[in-house]
Amino acid sequence: MQPLNIAIAGSGAIAEAHLDAYLALGDLARVTAIVSSDAERGRALAARAPGARTVSDVAEVIGELAVDAIDVCGHTLAHGPVACAALDAGKDVLIEKPPAITLEAFDRIADAAARSGRLAMVGQTVRFQPVIDSIIRAVDAGEVGDVSMVHVSWYVAHVWPRAWRGWQLDSATSGGHLIHNGMHSIDLALRLLDDEPASVFTRGWKTYSPDLPTPDSFHVVIEGRRGTLAVLETCYGLRPPADPVRRIVAAGSLGTLSHSTTTETELVNPVVADTPSSTVGAMTAEIRTWLRAVRGEIESPIPLAHSRLALAAAIAAQRSYDTGQPVEPETNTTTGGVR
Repeated sequence: MQPLNIAIAGSGAIAEAHLDAYLALGDLARVTAIVSSDAERGRALAARAPGARTVSDVAEVIGELAVDAIDVCGHTLAHGPVACAALDAGKDVLIEKPPAITLEAFDRIADAAARSGRLAMVGQTVRFQPVIDSIIRAVDAGEVGDVSMVHVSWYVAHVWPRAWRGWQLDSATSGGHLIHNGMHSIDLALRLLDDEPASVFTRGWKTYSPDLPTPDSFHVVIEGRRGTLAVLETCYGLRPPADPVRRIVAAGSLGTLSHSTTTETELVNPVVADTPSSTVGAMTAEIRTWLRAVRGEIESPIPLAHSRLALAAAIAAQRSYDTGQPVEPETNTTTGGVR
């Protein structure tokens, strides 16, 4: 089996994490180019991938026949144009989340994927954390019946002064905190509920990092079209060395699944054997899965319809915070769910 030739568009921290995953996957893929506007950083990343080169213009690798696929990292506003150009050139793409900050921009990506017949997958890395994968598999297997309520508490030390660059704190370029980071727990909740969001209400506070120009803590309530409910506590403002805390509860007609990092990284359900789990290796698992989907070995586990629902709900969450009112997301789908 020949390795797929990958060009990574971007050279920031996320691009570096993607490169680490490719290097861990050995012969499945080969990173042949790093696209970067920062020549020094681009060269530093390329030096870690044998034979890789640095280019400043993504068009150079998009038009290269030897490049099989483009891994789209970098600033959010660049995701759509790069992905569309790559798809139209016949390349498969992996797109960092959020894929866009408007549904119009997202739909252009979906249209390009449909035109080209190539694979476009949004990198919802959290789905590939072993503990999350365990919960998703248990729900899909019917272990707790139909899930009607999901409660996620998500407190991590990611956003604090000097940890983010200016564009990430600027809603015009990042979409806002609830789009840039909130899409993680929103996507998870919709995936577990297998429902479309009908109404989203958000409240936000400055708690752990009061000097940030954005609230660091949010409560998001999502009502689904089938009467399901998601309650999401999201915070990316803990200051190191505060320990992250993640709690997940999925309540169904036959039982409840729960997980908490405050005890052990275990999946707990009285009718299912405990499953050891953690968050380690999620990026590698995500990229391995994408590569398998590119090869046609499996279907993409994250269809674009899933990502559109999550983005629509995240946009509604940000708008609800801005207006103080519940917001009905623009879903515009007929899927009846996300599974």
